[in-house]
Amino acid sequence: MRERETKEQILRLLDRVLEKGYPREVLLAAERGLPRDGQGAGFMLHECPRLSICLSDTGSYRILREGVLVPVTLKKGDALVVNPGCAMGSHPEGKYLAFGLVFMPEMTRYLLAKRTPASAGGSHRFLLAHHGQEVIDEEIHQYFRTIARAAGRGADPRYSARLVELVLLRVREMFLSAASGPGHPGGMFTWKAAKEYIHENLHLPLGRDNVAEFLRIHPNHVSRLFNRYAETSFSTYLMQARMARARVLLREPSMRICEVAAACGLPDTNYFTRCFRKEFGRTPRESRHD
Repeated sequence: MRERETKEQILRLLDRVLEKGYPREVLLAAERGLPRDGQGAGFMLHECPRLSICLSDTGSYRILREGVLVPVTLKKGDALVVNPGCAMGSHPEGKYLAFGLVFMPEMTRYLLAKRTPASAGGSHRFLLAHHGQEVIDEEIHQYFRTIARAAGRGADPRYSARLVELVLLRVREMFLSAASGPGHPGGMFTWKAAKEYIHENLHLPLGRDNVAEFLRIHPNHVSRLFNRYAETSFSTYLMQARMARARVLLREPSMRICEVAAACGLPDTNYFTRCFRKEFGRTPRESRHD
């Protein structure tokens, strides 16, 4: 899909959501950290604010409450707001079409995702993925902080819904402003988008083809981007990112080494240990006791 067509589709999605008066209700993921008792192996901490709006069927997710992952359900028109530093993941039995926004420091990601339940074969596909050059401003940050305060005091649900609507209106305004600029971002911007995707999905068996499919570019172009901007190969960058994440997770005393390995996308603990020792000169167990 060409850049112009993608932007037109995003604008139609934003307008559709706003015209329907979405969101109807707002759920909030506000508890920071990973789940206790090893439940967090397949989850990533989201370091930037995001929201997801259910467009059809029933959105099913898992979020952290009192240290435990619990399922939450979004009806059509409902929104899930995820605060920075909070764990969130889709439920394997979810069946939905959802419009998502991820507010990263250097870009905004727009997603249209479709999920089918695991009991029916299971799949999670991005029908649309676009990275806009507009970035979150203080106005949107303030809306997110107000949403969190409103949830904390048990405010009328309509209050939080209108705050999310204000976020969407501001996003639309910024999107239109950015859309009037250059038609296609440069290689540095595309590399940053690839890098963000990697760091958000380190718990998965990622490869160059996965990144290429998500960004809708050729796998060889992915390699060229990393060679040019990271000054290393894609595979080396990916492994270094996995090991850096492992080093952080090893500080969590509740996580066993096998769980840390799985959370870094390397479920074979022996292989994980060899990679870790190659990177840092010591085993994960030795590093944990330093």
